[in-house]
Amino acid sequence: MASGVHFGNSFKPGRHRSLNQSLGLTFHREDEHGNQLFLLHHWSDKIGWNFSMRKRSSREVRLLLFRSRKKICHRQRQRKKRQANAEYLQDQQKLKEMQYTETVSKWGLPRKVTLTLGANQIEAAGIPLKPPENFSLEQNSAEVIQFLEKFRTRTYREQRSLAPKSIIGRRKWIDVYIDFTQIKEISTAAALVLAAEFYRARYASRIGAPNSTSRPPGLVDFDQWQSETVQALSQLGFLELLDVNLNARNMLDANDSNRNIQQFMTGNQLNPKDVENLKDGLSKLTTGLETAGGVKFGIYDGLCEAMTNTIDHAYQFPEDLQLPYLQGQWWMTGSVNANGSEIDVVFFDQGVSIPCHLPKTKREYVEKLFRSQAANDAKMIKAAMEERRSSTNESNRGRGLVQIQNLIDHAQAGRLRILSRSGEYIYQKGEGKEGENVRSRTLKGDIGGTLIHWSLNVKSG
Repeated sequence: MASGVHFGNSFKPGRHRSLNQSLGLTFHREDEHGNQLFLLHHWSDKIGWNFSMRKRSSREVRLLLFRSRKKICHRQRQRKKRQANAEYLQDQQKLKEMQYTETVSKWGLPRKVTLTLGANQIEAAGIPLKPPENFSLEQNSAEVIQFLEKFRTRTYREQRSLAPKSIIGRRKWIDVYIDFTQIKEISTAAALVLAAEFYRARYASRIGAPNSTSRPPGLVDFDQWQSETVQALSQLGFLELLDVNLNARNMLDANDSNRNIQQFMTGNQLNPKDVENLKDGLSKLTTGLETAGGVKFGIYDGLCEAMTNTIDHAYQFPEDLQLPYLQGQWWMTGSVNANGSEIDVVFFDQGVSIPCHLPKTKREYVEKLFRSQAANDAKMIKAAMEERRSSTNESNRGRGLVQIQNLIDHAQAGRLRILSRSGEYIYQKGEGKEGENVRSRTLKGDIGGTLIHWSLNVKSG
């Protein structure tokens, strides 16, 4: 019910026309003294107060209008805030849909999988990274390197965790997992590089990587892996790195494998204990081989030299390392074929690479060498092999990779292969051929460090 209120002569209703309309304030009539009377329609609904018909001073009117305007403005602000929040949530939903569409188009659809953690198997879901079927750096280097670059992009640049996440009311979610069921064949060198990547992803918490975790990532669909893949990675020590219980699957007998792989060794310094561990590992690796002692000592000396170079030089310029790294870290393994005639030794580090390090430490030599020709990673590795000086200028060293190259000359047949950044260098001694065979080329991707792989035929004729 409307109420008549007397506002007094000093009130000018025309100045507050919009507010009057919102309050239901309309001119009614003038009294016998010439004062204007207004009607307040549903005043109690809009303001929350009840008034009786009586005269009010101009001060009371101004106070009422101030309070009413303040309340209406507050309601308007709240309405705009709700609208802005609704628009923000709508934009966020559209952004999530776009990100999901982009992720699906780039990485594929999520899959339900079985996750093996220790001796337990649980249900999980995640988006897989599909490796090439032939996971070999010798026969399929282009696809393997491309896959490793995708793995680093997903793990570090997009900051995805390898460890499964617990989601309340849902199965565990895995940001990154490799679909090992796709691998039908895996080489020793490729397996070592992959183990080094998982090692860095798990223990990168030492350097404060935002996506690092000390928790093991586990294995996905372990029961569906190829037998050869399980055998190779289990001998390498890859499964132990992920804290997987080998009893979770019946392992094949080592004698059924076409090669015997040594469990990988890793460290970040050179001390007597590391040397002894390396010596014991190489002794087991060469058991039963008909080889000369010079080759045995050459392998040992070459690996020690590679370890020292890694510790002193590989991580010397951290500003050039775009990914998390473990200072001075190296990885080494080896394998012997079934008949004991061929031995493969692999050494890997995640440092700045030879093409990056050489121009900074041998600037004059590099400028003189490439004064009349364009430089690339392959030529840089070749220049490092030809360069005889050591960056530390120590008298008891100075051969570096050349010492490993000389090991090939003492074997009946062999090959030294170096992958560093995007370059490849091969020094090969052919069977019955005179001289050496040196080849180099530029790869389509980055190996993520420096890989030294030499193969030796040490069986006597």
